[in-house]
Amino acid sequence: MKRIRQLQKRETKNTLVALSIVALILTCLFVNDQMGRASRPILISDNAEGKTQIEKLNRAIANAQPLNLFRDYEWEQGLAKKLAMVGERNPASVGRAVSSVDGLRFGPLAGKYRVLDQANSSGNKITLIDYIESADSNDRPVFLDPEIFLQNYGKLLAVDFEMYDRANPSQPQVREYRLLDSEMRVVGMAAFTIDDDGRFLSLKVAAITEK
Repeated sequence: MKRIRQLQKRETKNTLVALSIVALILTCLFVNDQMGRASRPILISDNAEGKTQIEKLNRAIANAQPLNLFRDYEWEQGLAKKLAMVGERNPASVGRAVSSVDGLRFGPLAGKYRVLDQANSSGNKITLIDYIESADSNDRPVFLDPEIFLQNYGKLLAVDFEMYDRANPSQPQVREYRLLDSEMRVVGMAAFTIDDDGRFLSLKVAAITEK
């Protein structure tokens, strides 16, 4: 009988210890869940429950209670509508239109050349183009066909002409062209300097006036 009583006491102790452990685990889970709810953001919807939460939030702000703030999208939309009703703004800056000479300078010439022009009755016209030496050893002049240049950009030169012909076809590096008017009279000269690789170095334009 003594042994039976001792066994019953041990089983009772083991049962109490197991129940205590289970109760402790449940308590920890409950506390953890409560702490997690406190740190969750407040989600507000348009239903009745959401309106109730808004009222609670307003009361909390009035009482200076610490709560997680959320963005007021309706206020932002209202502000955006007000800004949209403001009249058109003036442009921040006014730039000038790109001229034909600038288009040539930063187009086919790639910004590597000095372009001298002079103003006349028809605008700024080119008198000189020459290559600017660069400190970069990999920088090179551009390839340019003089006759294609005269066809495409002849109107930008300081001499008004209708056609042209080669003056000295025997010289490969300095290619001179006579600029002719509609009556086949020579009105100017255009001298292109080309290096040994066929790259464009300079252009000089000069008018010829009859005596």
